Amino acid sequence: MKVSDVMVRATNVFEGDSRAVREALAVGLPVVASDIGLRPEGVILYKAGDVVELLTALRKVITKPSNNKPKTDPEGEQNIQCLLALYEKLSN
Repeated sequence: MKVSDVMVRATNVFEGDSRAVREALAVGLPVVASDIGLRPEGVILYKAGDVVELLTALRKVITKPSNNKPKTDPEGEQNIQCLLALYEKLSN
């Protein structure tokens, strides 16, 4: 994720709270996602199924350099820390 320019989550039917979206935000990767499911603060939303709106959001992200790491809410930060600790434990 750290070498990517943007993460796209193009769900059109149903989605809950995506861990991958939170992981991308945690490493400072801009996220463009459909307006389906739970989306944390910092995600750039587009109307699901609207290709023009998706392309507009992608252009906005790609042409705008970002030096600011997106902010994670306290619960999201705690979730990320637990997830990273689990990954660390499993890698040993």
